[in-house]
Amino acid sequence: MHTPSFTHAGGVVLRLQPGASPLVLVVRPSSGSRSEWVLPKGHIEPGESAEEAAVREVAEEAGVAASDPHYVGFIRYEASRGHVSCAFYSMNEDGPVPSEEDRPVAWLGLEKLRGLMRYPETLALVERAIELRAPR
Repeated sequence: MHTPSFTHAGGVVLRLQPGASPLVLVVRPSSGSRSEWVLPKGHIEPGESAEEAAVREVAEEAGVAASDPHYVGFIRYEASRGHVSCAFYSMNEDGPVPSEEDRPVAWLGLEKLRGLMRYPETLALVERAIELRAPR
């Protein structure tokens, strides 16, 4: 089986509370869109694993420490700077940390995200992360 080579990594950070629907950490895109929410993600630095990059990007973009990354899938697309292959990992929320970026952040439920996420592939990753992590 061929393992894809990833250029980027991101996190699907879940806030799980007993008796409540899971909430997903999202940020506004770096493009400054005021109507769209995305998962935190970014470049994998030299010498860094995809898992490490995903945890780092969540902290940098959203100001949230996260842990216990589990691979949930990847997305490929063409961007202005070339081909992107982004691995996503579901993670646990550990708490706030200083953010390096000044982006709006929100914790949203799946039903709300269905109307706010632009790409169905990203929504499918969120659904898979919830399926794998949420208590039954």
